[in-house]
Amino acid sequence: MIAAVAVDVPLPHLDRTFDYRVPPEMEERIAVGVRVRVMFSGRLAAGVVMALHDDVSHARADIRAVVSEVVVLSPGLADVVRAVAHRYAASFVDVLRFALPPRHARTEAAALQQAPLADGAGRALEGPLLELRGLTAFLRRAAAGEAPAACVALPTSLDLHGTAAALALAALRGSSVLVVAPDARDVDRIAATLTARGATPIVMRAGDGPVARQRAFTTISRAQRCVVVGTRLAAFAPLLGRAVCIVVGDGHDSLVAQQTPGWHAREVALARVRTQQWAALFVGHHRSVELQELVGAGAVKALSWSTEQWRALSVRCESVPERYEGADPLLQHLRLPPSVFRAIRESLGQGPVLLSVAHGGYVTSVRCGQCRETATCNECSGPVRVRAAGEQPRCAVCGNGRWTCPWCGATRVAFRTLGVERTREELGKAFPDVPIRVVDAEHPLLRAPRTAELLLVTPGMEPDGRVPLAVVLDVEVVLARHDLSASTEALRRWRDVAACVAMDGRLLIVGSQAAPAVQALVRNDPVAFAERELSERRAAGLPPALHAAVVEVPLGNQAAAEIIVEAQGARALGPLVSGGTQRWLVLHEDLEVLCSAVRAVVGRRSAAKTLAGLNVRIDPLEIAT
Repeated sequence: MIAAVAVDVPLPHLDRTFDYRVPPEMEERIAVGVRVRVMFSGRLAAGVVMALHDDVSHARADIRAVVSEVVVLSPGLADVVRAVAHRYAASFVDVLRFALPPRHARTEAAALQQAPLADGAGRALEGPLLELRGLTAFLRRAAAGEAPAACVALPTSLDLHGTAAALALAALRGSSVLVVAPDARDVDRIAATLTARGATPIVMRAGDGPVARQRAFTTISRAQRCVVVGTRLAAFAPLLGRAVCIVVGDGHDSLVAQQTPGWHAREVALARVRTQQWAALFVGHHRSVELQELVGAGAVKALSWSTEQWRALSVRCESVPERYEGADPLLQHLRLPPSVFRAIRESLGQGPVLLSVAHGGYVTSVRCGQCRETATCNECSGPVRVRAAGEQPRCAVCGNGRWTCPWCGATRVAFRTLGVERTREELGKAFPDVPIRVVDAEHPLLRAPRTAELLLVTPGMEPDGRVPLAVVLDVEVVLARHDLSASTEALRRWRDVAACVAMDGRLLIVGSQAAPAVQALVRNDPVAFAERELSERRAAGLPPALHAAVVEVPLGNQAAAEIIVEAQGARALGPLVSGGTQRWLVLHEDLEVLCSAVRAVVGRRSAAKTLAGLNVRIDPLEIAT
């Protein structure tokens, strides 16, 4: 008997299976999908059996050990891994590392002793979801074994986590359900809601460690019907049979793997639709441009409420000019206009007021006090920041505390971008009798209090509960990011803030009323904004209208030029030189042509041992402009 083994070898030109003989004493333990140990290039390497056959012509060595008789890679999941690797011009084992957790033998054995889970705590739709056009048909098709893909932008009065849990319970009546959320806080909230409604969710978090990951992986692989909630790694959860995958907030950067090849949980869900006949549903308070492109192409169906229902379920949003236009010139430089101060004082009588601040820390950016140019370090060109009150500005990279403006020679600095700590200082003077609480990664808050407080919240750390008033600050700072997705990311953050406001409350956004993202927030129309953004990118020939490969190579390396030549018809932007690295953006309308070119060049250079320093990302979430 011969086993075709996918060996864990990080060399792109060896992206294939290798044949090994199965010793007679191992034949009863071997099966497709089990972990094994083999000799490869003089060392013992891990691998997974992909197929069994009797062709001995290419087998050169015996399998050294069967690590476990448990099948960890089903044929269906192998197809998903292969499809994701193909989508991102990566090798099979590059993606397989994300799909399979490190083995923990004792935990695996203990999980195998438990009875297979069969969670049947499904619930019928209720509330506003009953009025969502197309949702009932989607659930009916999913339960019938079809493979629909749909998306829905939620009005801001609906709780994202509660809605995701309700959709999961509705889908659980017909099949297993997988819910993929951006971070652990989202996972915990959704899991808690599911538990409160009678379900038994299996939680998969990347930060839980090998024991918890192994326990969850083994339990899921044996469950007859279950609901799984996890972060992006859960997108590869080994559920049996067909299932419904619900992706929460697909535009969130936490759904993108940080390590190569940088896959997105949305693409994994779509791969499961194509290869395993799963159903996929994308849910969020916003609509990403990439998802809008899929809607336009007919790959994903958009579900929606009627216009009247949408308006009735949306929180009121208002824009306030950043500069005060009154007669008093001293008020023109206030960070908060007088009308916002009045609104805060009035709303404090009803409960806490949330203020969204773009950055943590004290002062994250300074500028010359004379010519107003942004200050960068004279030694390394890094950003100059102030870490705390009373401290001198220092470089955030090298720590240099001496700065002279290269343009005018001045040494005095002025604060440019204020962090949450500096904002607390300023508001403490304006509201001396009101408690002020900073809510950030170091000081999380699970639920908004009922007492009168000012909550200074950084993006992504919004607490549960509703407040009578929310104020969005630093609009210009967020929109000025040098990234193609700056405006779409800004709208996503702002709508998450709006989802914290009570229905009889309001959100005030302090900034330019002419910005399209601000207008979309005020109109409560994320779909129209996504359509407009996509139309502009099509006109400019930018992703997602075209597919992109971001290529980073050392200076003098010709790999980028080889990819451009290989991908016939490609358009190249660059290079952008930084230090000893040059960065190219290669654009092409055909994803298959672009990925084939990348695989060809990377494979040749891997075989020639000239791959050092080459880094390629296909369709990354962020593309600097």
